[in-house]
Amino acid sequence: MFLCSVQAGLRAKAMASLTWALVTAAAGQVAEAMHVPHRARKGTTRGRIIPLHPDLQAALVTLRAERGDMASPERPIRCSERGGGLSPATVRLWFHRLSPSHTSLAMTQRSLEGDTEAKRKLVALL
Repeated sequence: MFLCSVQAGLRAKAMASLTWALVTAAAGQVAEAMHVPHRARKGTTRGRIIPLHPDLQAALVTLRAERGDMASPERPIRCSERGGGLSPATVRLWFHRLSPSHTSLAMTQRSLEGDTEAKRKLVALL
C-alpha cells in the first residue's frame, strides 16, 4: 500500500478499490499501467490510467506470484485478515499507524532534524 501511495499517488479510496483486473493486461500478467475507474476516485466522473513505477510493478508481480489462485481478476489486491477487501477507512487507519504520533509536519521535522539515523531510515522507505 505504501508503494501505491508514494509511487502512484493513490488515495485511500483508490487503494481500497484496486483489484487485480485493474493492474493486469489481457494475458493476465501485471501491466505497465493501472486503470483507476471513476468509482474509485474522490469527486470525479472520469477514471485515470497511471503508469506503474518499476518498483511498484515488481512488487505487484511478486505479490501476484505469492497469492497464486487468490490473485484472480475480481479479487482485491490488498485483503483483510478475513480475505475480503479493505475499506477506505481501514486504509487510512493503516497509514495513520505508520506515521509518527505528531500532530503536525513541523513537529515531525523538528524531531528528525538532529537524528541522522532516523533520516536514513526515512529515505530508505522511499
